[in-house]
Amino acid sequence: MKMLFKLFVWTLALVLILVLAVVVAVATMDPNNYKGWIADKVREETGRSLALNGPIQLTWYPWLGLELSDLTLGNAPGFGNEPFFHTDYAKFRVKLIPLFHQQYLVDTIQFKGTVVNLAKNKEGVSNW
Repeated sequence: MKMLFKLFVWTLALVLILVLAVVVAVATMDPNNYKGWIADKVREETGRSLALNGPIQLTWYPWLGLELSDLTLGNAPGFGNEPFFHTDYAKFRVKLIPLFHQQYLVDTIQFKGTVVNLAKNKEGVSNW
């Protein structure tokens, strides 16, 4: 019985330390430090440039949210120099807990000052 109690206490202590570590990491993480990495990944995956000129803000609970400002996504190769997508402000929010059950409860999708340039080239290929 004494051994079972010790095991329970150590397990509880480990779980509390892990939860504390996650809370500290989330509280001190600044998404603005990762703008270059995000832009590099977008270029790597899509071949398009991404400019994140404004601040990035995250919210964690109860809604997992992302707010961006002054975001520009470049056009596909062969479709000119004007950007494919530009927005002055974008906000996305989904409920956090249902994500663990693979359910997506979207609260907000908001854009302000957005321009999307859709085009087709002579071969009939679109830039989206």
